[in-house]
Amino acid sequence: MEGKANGAPLQHEIISGIGWSFAQLLVSQGFGFMTKLILARLLLPEHFGIIGMAIVFTGLINTINDLGMAAALIQFKQERLRRIHYDTVFWLSILFSLGTFVLLIVAIGPFAAWFYGEPMLTLVISVIGISVCLNPLNLVHRVQLTRELNFKALGIISSIGSVVAGVGAIALALMGAGVWSIVAQSVIATLVSIPLMWRTTRWWPRFQFSKAALRDVVGFGVYDALVRMAVFFTKNIDYLLIGWLLGAELLGIYTLAFLLTDTFRQQLMGVLNKVMFPVYGRLQDDITSVKTYYLQVIKYNTLVITPIMLLLLAFADPIVPWFFGEEWRQAIFPAQAMAVASIIHAVGGTSSGVLKGIGRVDLDFKIYVFNAVFIVVPAFYIGIYFYGICGAAIAVVIQKLSSRLIYQYYIRKLAQVYEWDIIQAAKPSFFGGILFLLVVFLSNLFSNEQSWVSFLAIVFLAGISYSLAAFIFVKSELQMLAHAIFKKKKVPTS
Repeated sequence: MEGKANGAPLQHEIISGIGWSFAQLLVSQGFGFMTKLILARLLLPEHFGIIGMAIVFTGLINTINDLGMAAALIQFKQERLRRIHYDTVFWLSILFSLGTFVLLIVAIGPFAAWFYGEPMLTLVISVIGISVCLNPLNLVHRVQLTRELNFKALGIISSIGSVVAGVGAIALALMGAGVWSIVAQSVIATLVSIPLMWRTTRWWPRFQFSKAALRDVVGFGVYDALVRMAVFFTKNIDYLLIGWLLGAELLGIYTLAFLLTDTFRQQLMGVLNKVMFPVYGRLQDDITSVKTYYLQVIKYNTLVITPIMLLLLAFADPIVPWFFGEEWRQAIFPAQAMAVASIIHAVGGTSSGVLKGIGRVDLDFKIYVFNAVFIVVPAFYIGIYFYGICGAAIAVVIQKLSSRLIYQYYIRKLAQVYEWDIIQAAKPSFFGGILFLLVVFLSNLFSNEQSWVSFLAIVFLAGISYSLAAFIFVKSELQMLAHAIFKKKKVPTS
């Protein structure tokens, strides 16, 4: 099978993909993340709240803008894929994006302004819609680079766009542009990335369209688009309800808590998730290899995410008021609760990617719909209505727990991944986390000093303790990984 026959080349491609994706995370996502933190310092909670309101609507359009066809092209086996598939997807996505852009201006923008009672949203949504409309111009180019596992090129392009957009947004904020500095960030990043994508792939569309090619991608693509709609709705029901029930200021405060935890977790997990989806597609007939890689993803996701989230859990107060100001203090408890939720999510690895990779995108969709209708929506509505943004954060924890349990049931059936396998994979971060919290507890027990010096000292000791405890369990794997990177030899899998 492909996963076994070409084990060494695939392993090298995975390592290279993870390496370049991590580099992108540091430069592109990292710079983008730091830009948002700087903007939070320069702007007001209301500004972030207005953007949060707009994203509820523009984000949904952006989520389905390619009708799931990009995921279908990535998942296709090589022998099925033809040039006509690329051309057909390109032109259809262009037409669909133009239609959605008109819809944003004519209907969605005015409706959002009426729904939230924020007249400014009409224009904000229209401007953000520019990037939504332009994204399909490099859809096929992203697909080609992803299929080739050429994450070096993707990382460089994304990094350039992120840096240029971030610098522009900060400059606008310093000049007093307010909410428009955040709006400009997404538009600038898209405008910069499009010509770079075209130059890298050297692919130009031909004026041809095939109904047969369209049928090939629609089956998988429609399900993938539905899954992404369900995912987006599940992830943004809190923004919708908070903006509607509590207003822009509290939504902005909640947005900061989400940015520090779940958004950060998404960016970190995205390094492995982005690489592993096309890998699962290649290995869809080799369930043993799928299981092996899935457990490795859990191990390394939890290793990286756990200490960062424990840091926020232990030190959200004083981090939030010290860095962002007293007006953001209400974000402390939501950040702590969502730090716990992020750790729970990390233990789930790439469950959704596994189901899509092995061709069960229909099951992925059903899981999301069930979880959204029967658990997520009721939990968020009750939590927000009675307990505000703190209730919303608790609902996030409930959402992650329920999703983790449901996905595990099917991952066990389809990929033979059992609960004990996951416990073993997460063992390094589990023991490291216990030592981390123990150091924090003892440090606070014997010292009541509240200063940046004592804070940094405790963080340093806790981080070293976590690293040493985790290193005991992954020492041999890290040695083999380093050997593979520098000597270009195969990394044995376990």
